[in-house]
Amino acid sequence: MKSIPYTLIRSNRKTIALVINTEAQLIVRAPFAVSNREIENLVEKKIAWIREKQHITASHEEKYAHISWKDGESILYLGNAYTIMQIEIDSPLLDGAFLNVPRNSRKDDITTWLKNEAKKIISQRTDYYASFMGTKYECLHLSEARKRWGSCSTNGSLRFSWKLVMCPLSVIDYVVVHELAHIAYKNHNSIFWARVKTVLPNYKEAQNWLNLNRKLIEME
Repeated sequence: MKSIPYTLIRSNRKTIALVINTEAQLIVRAPFAVSNREIENLVEKKIAWIREKQHITASHEEKYAHISWKDGESILYLGNAYTIMQIEIDSPLLDGAFLNVPRNSRKDDITTWLKNEAKKIISQRTDYYASFMGTKYECLHLSEARKRWGSCSTNGSLRFSWKLVMCPLSVIDYVVVHELAHIAYKNHNSIFWARVKTVLPNYKEAQNWLNLNRKLIEME
């Protein structure tokens, strides 16, 4: 009997890997030659780690389950949570721990403000890193994508989800550098990742943040 539920995927890999997916489920990737007993023993040995990771992932899933962007609710901006507060004001304004918005503001009004901020910030970061990397891109657009944070076309056109503005700046930088690197390297091969690492040595921290907070991009 399995000590903890998991999905087993066998392949020609050389080692066993324990992966907690975005649904907080355990995926075990193992070589064909490894016995079920060996897999069970490893899962049992790592059970505390597995449950901790599942709890963290599930907590992040729940965090975005009931966000309505109404007065008194919280919203993320550059990775920080701000409480929405409707006051007598002409346009949205960050004030300490609050995002002050005009009275009777709707979700669409707040979304428009976020998109404008996203365009400004992402454009600035893209221009900075394009210059730093010696790379030229064709154009930049924001998207409504609910599956991909960014993309790069064959002609060097970049598209980024406007919801990136809710991520920490370091995460925005990672997505920008990732797509800029694709202008020269179309595949996720070792050369591509070496290029990303040259620019952002700690890029895996940003990857982890995106994995844990993937519900952001799926929000309506």
